[in-house]
Amino acid sequence: MAATTNFQVNGIGKMTQARLDAAVKRGIGARPGKWRVQFLGSTAEDVWEMCVSGPRVETTEYLDRALGQLEPDYVASAVERIASS
Repeated sequence: MAATTNFQVNGIGKMTQARLDAAVKRGIGARPGKWRVQFLGSTAEDVWEMCVSGPRVETTEYLDRALGQLEPDYVASAVERIASS
């Protein structure tokens, strides 16, 4: 498994980055191939983009803070769902 994260999020702290990075790695699990997850947005915005690319997968989802979708547990489950498709 090789999963990398990239944060293009204005105002994001190192602790939040580390929590989301760990969530991505948990969601990818032991799946083979190179995986990349990029987050785009701003801490001042309620909706961020999450772009996931990997073997046979290239997709973008929007994560809404008001729905709890910026929480690490949600990110891990979303990445796992995407990687399983």
